[in-house]
Amino acid sequence: MGIVCDELYGECNPFLVMEDLVVDKGYRKIGIGRALMIELEKFAKEWNCIQILFVTESDRAEAILFYKSMGYDSKAHAGFKKIVGEDDSTLRNRGKSIA
Repeated sequence: MGIVCDELYGECNPFLVMEDLVVDKGYRKIGIGRALMIELEKFAKEWNCIQILFVTESDRAEAILFYKSMGYDSKAHAGFKKIVGEDDSTLRNRGKSIA
């Protein structure tokens, strides 16, 4: 869920990259996501990370509101994404929720 990386520019401080934080629809809005994020932030602090970075799809309005409620700022940085090596039909089906 979190990977600690070394920064390769500036002061070379470590940071944490978060991947795939998903709470099943039937268990949302009862504090599980918040508890996971709090633990991830504790872990990042233990490893002296200066920031936590992650990407979420722009159409995930509920997730974006959740991250903002946790204090994350989507305006602070620009993110870029390009998927390579797959045809368009594979891309359209990737990431679709089955629940």
